Amino acid sequence: MRPLDLESINESPDNLKDQLLFYNSNLTAVHWIRKLIDRDGPHCIKTPKHGLSLPLELWVMILDQAEAMALNDPQFTFVKVQSITPRKEGTRVVRCVPQKFTLPYTPVSMMKELDHHDDGKLLAGSLYNPASCRDLESFLRCATPEMAAEINAQEVNQEDIEEEDRFTYYTHKSTTRIPDLVELPDQTIDVIFPPGSESGIPGLFHQLTVADVIAWVDGGDCWVCGGGRFLCPGGRCPGLARYLWYFERVGCGYHVSCPLCMGDIFDEHMNHIKCEHENFPISDLEQDEMEGKIKEQMEMLGYKYSPPG
Repeated sequence: MRPLDLESINESPDNLKDQLLFYNSNLTAVHWIRKLIDRDGPHCIKTPKHGLSLPLELWVMILDQAEAMALNDPQFTFVKVQSITPRKEGTRVVRCVPQKFTLPYTPVSMMKELDHHDDGKLLAGSLYNPASCRDLESFLRCATPEMAAEINAQEVNQEDIEEEDRFTYYTHKSTTRIPDLVELPDQTIDVIFPPGSESGIPGLFHQLTVADVIAWVDGGDCWVCGGGRFLCPGGRCPGLARYLWYFERVGCGYHVSCPLCMGDIFDEHMNHIKCEHENFPISDLEQDEMEGKIKEQMEMLGYKYSPPG
């Protein structure tokens, strides 16, 4: 996910209206106050009775602490953009309407061994295969009843799945069922984009992925790795990850990023491990770069980083 920026607003405002975004009120409030003080100085905010104000140094401490608290326990809400209104001096007001999925919902029952991981209470953490991930991300980009109906109309045949060696993550058949999305029109939110917001507003994010939804909506609950964020690519270790036969085996003794909850970093990490397994030379710099990318991805998703292994 990326902070919504002025370029996206100016270039494709119509495309934003069907897209699902994440909103965090605490982060946007901190950003708005910080921009106000940067523009007008710390004395622009005063007490109503005596006209007292805080020095800049104290404002910096307060806002840094508030931002750290908001990032430590972020509360994200799904929203859609209802309107974008230009104001004076280059300011934009983006009006958002909160959205809510009706959970639990009735998922597709695939394998008896996994039924307890697919109880309809997870939006993305129980997706069975890459095709399902692509379907959910398509809906995040165009969250309309028509798109949901098109995805949900796909037929899933249990016998077809069993013919593909019963390895659920290997199949290309989607198992997605999009639950109902309910609009909450009485809770509209106005997000102010002041001049100088080219890099985006912290607290309003677009281009959501499955990994983002698992991290911030499903509480990090992932059926593939059980929340460990890494798994053995050898296929012989116990646990649900033994069903992940869609990628090439490299043997036990390695730990690869989870393909479901860690997102796109999986492909690069898997290629890195394959090179290591096949004794291709890997420099210390390349090793450090790979670990740095994994750390960055985990921190971006709100997970505490610890080296795999």
